[in-house]
This record gives sequence, structure tokens and C-alpha cells, in this order.
Amino acid sequence: MNKFDWKNINFVGAGASLLAFIFTFIPFYTVKANSTLMALMGSSSSAYASQMSASKSLVAFNFFGVLVLLLSIAAVVLYVLNNSDLITMIATCLSVLSFVCLFLAMIVGNGDVKEAKNIIQIYNMSGYFKVGFSAGLVLEIIVLIIAVASFWINEFVIKKFVFKSTEAPKLHPFSIGSVSKNQFNGNAQQPQFNGYAQAPQQPQFNGQPVQPQAPQQPQFNGQPVQPQQNQFNNNNMQ
Repeated sequence: MNKFDWKNINFVGAGASLLAFIFTFIPFYTVKANSTLMALMGSSSSAYASQMSASKSLVAFNFFGVLVLLLSIAAVVLYVLNNSDLITMIATCLSVLSFVCLFLAMIVGNGDVKEAKNIIQIYNMSGYFKVGFSAGLVLEIIVLIIAVASFWINEFVIKKFVFKSTEAPKLHPFSIGSVSKNQFNGNAQQPQFNGYAQAPQQPQFNGQPVQPQAPQQPQFNGQPVQPQQNQFNNNNMQ
């Protein structure tokens, strides 16, 4: 694991995950009496009408809301450490998982909210209450999208324009381990010494290069012997 360096901190991801943690405590789903009901009940009963309004934060909505809270805390810690490719990959995965859990929280719903909606529908009071998702949902979606995209924002914007980094930005966070500087490009290289390629050396004997000799012709009494061809002529056959 590399040594911790504050320049490795993913400030975008850490900030977005921290805001996602904070936004889990603000109103996520509301059941609120509208102005029509307030006017019908009069000023004397407006306090009672206000008590009929309720809201739930994401962390109190259901299990998946609590999971978004826990994943956001873990993502903040990893985005601050962020000193290895493995940590970067895990932090990005946690942000993606938080985004998925947010939509699962919306799909699964809440028992109390479902009961309130059923009562409003049974008594045909839908025109007097405003029921639905509140600002917490919108803010949570925005910051989680930023957290998921924080790797690319950090690589292509923060490091390049803020830290003035000259390193080539990484294209995706799902690569574990550093890329070797010596890459195979398909071309064979000659062995080099002091930056110069060496040609194959000739064999030497006593410091002098040995020249290859041509094969010698057989001799007899100092005279070269010419090879005789054995000819076979079918016309000489009797």
C-alpha cells in the first residue's frame, strides 16, 4: 500500500458522500395537509391540521435508508484514504451500491406511510393531503450521482487543473495494480549496453579474428585430384 498523501484524497467523492450522510436526516417523504383542508377547518383548528402532517427522513424510512447511511460513512473514509487502486475501486462500488439502495428504499416503501395513504384513499381525502417524496430524495439523488462520478471528476478536473498533475488520467477505477512501465509492443529489441546495440562478434584466436576457410580439394602427390564421373551409356551395352 502506498504512503498516504493528501493529494490522493478524492475531495469530490468525500464531499458528496458526506452530504449524502447529512441528507439522510432531512425530510424524505411527507404527508402534509394542504391549504384547502386548512381553510375548511378554520384558524381555530389549523393547529390540529398541522399535527396531521408528518414526514420521515431516509434513515427512518426503512432498512435500505439505514444502509444508505452506513455506506455513505464508509465511502467518506475510503475516499479520504484513497492511496491505492483497490481502495479507489471499493469506494466507487460503495457509491454505486448507495445509489441502488436509495431506489430500493423507494420501491420497498414504509409501513406507516402505506397505512396513511390507505386511510386517505378510503376516506376520499386525497384532495386535502399532499403525500409524496420531499426535498430529501432530490438532494440525495444529486449527491449520490456526484459520488459515483467522483472518480472521473477527480482524475480529469481536480488533478489536472487544481493539482496541475502531469500524469495521464486513469480511464476507470476498476483496475487493480499499477501498469508496468516496460510494455511489450510486439517488436523484438536487441540487447543493449550503454544505450548502443551490439552486433554479434566474430570468433577470435589469440586476439585475431578467425576467418572461415573453404573446404580443401583432395590432392595426390601435391596435385589436385579431379573427381571422375562414372558414365553409363546404354548404347555401349552389347
